[in-house]
Amino acid sequence: MDDIGSTDLANYLAVLGATYRALFEETGARVIIDSSKRPSHAALFHLIPGVTAYFVHLVRDPRAVSYSRTRLKSDDVDKRVMRTDGPLRSAIKWFQRNSEAEAVNRRHPADRSIVIRYEDFVADPARIVKSLTTLVGEDPASLPLEGARTVKLGVNHTAAGNPSRFRQGSITLREDDEWTRRQSVGDRWITTAVSLRLLKRYGYPVSATSKARAGSRS
Repeated sequence: MDDIGSTDLANYLAVLGATYRALFEETGARVIIDSSKRPSHAALFHLIPGVTAYFVHLVRDPRAVSYSRTRLKSDDVDKRVMRTDGPLRSAIKWFQRNSEAEAVNRRHPADRSIVIRYEDFVADPARIVKSLTTLVGEDPASLPLEGARTVKLGVNHTAAGNPSRFRQGSITLREDDEWTRRQSVGDRWITTAVSLRLLKRYGYPVSATSKARAGSRS
């Protein structure tokens, strides 16, 4: 979408708006979640007539992201190996995407946007999900939570992402912190150096042996 022209943009917005309207008419859902990962996609929502957009910026420690991106993972559905990145490329992309997300966030009213850290979510999913339902004006009593950190997942329609997106049933959430034990010192410091400014802004410690400060930014 970086080189999209005005005609292409108008056509894209028309298709996107029609898709959301069809989803609403078919399901009756008042809230539709678009999990697209590019901030440039979210930046277009205010151009779609009849759509009230809420922006959820999900961030994770860049060193965890870097480590995850170096691991080979196969997608059994797509029958392919997921793309990997080295620590430098991963850190640059993390910094760029989160900077773009912050730019989009600033364009949303304060009561229609929120920043959530992955680490806070897995530590207390009930609290975080309740904050999201409050954000969009939904009743948190209908949440599929089975205890403090267990959620019941049904069928979803996620087209791309981690292979674990197809898991169903009762899932106990826990932080994936393998990177703190297995990531090389060199990879860790490359990632830290590149992402330092945003790393500190989101409350992550420069030393990965320290615990991140708790709390989502909104």
